[in-house]
Amino acid sequence: MSERIPPIEPENLTPEQKEAYAHISKAAEQSFGNAFTYKTPSGALIGPFALLLATPWICRPFFEFMSAVSGLGGLPASARETAILAIGSQYQAPYEIYAHERVVLKNTFLTKEQINAVKKGREAGGLGEGGECGV
Repeated sequence: MSERIPPIEPENLTPEQKEAYAHISKAAEQSFGNAFTYKTPSGALIGPFALLLATPWICRPFFEFMSAVSGLGGLPASARETAILAIGSQYQAPYEIYAHERVVLKNTFLTKEQINAVKKGREAGGLGEGGECGV
């Protein structure tokens, strides 16, 4: 996990960050459950969520945008997650790969072998129409 934006311990949050923290925590729990780790044992947010705490005024609009994009018709969740894995791998985004690999496995969109192929930019086979359009 990157330390470019270090985690902020919950007790050190400003009032604006506390509001963003609550919003992020709720959204992450609803969207991902326990598919991956997005908080340290002490409760500090990590990964892209730490960045959102560093810029709390962006938090709510960011999640509104992500919700709108996720709700667009025509792109199955399996294709979206396959695309996220492929792009994250292409741009060597470790946390993105870590988190979305677990989302894919939890939701049984792809097998571990298919995930490894997507991460290496190879033909994964058996992805179906939705998954193929994601690669």
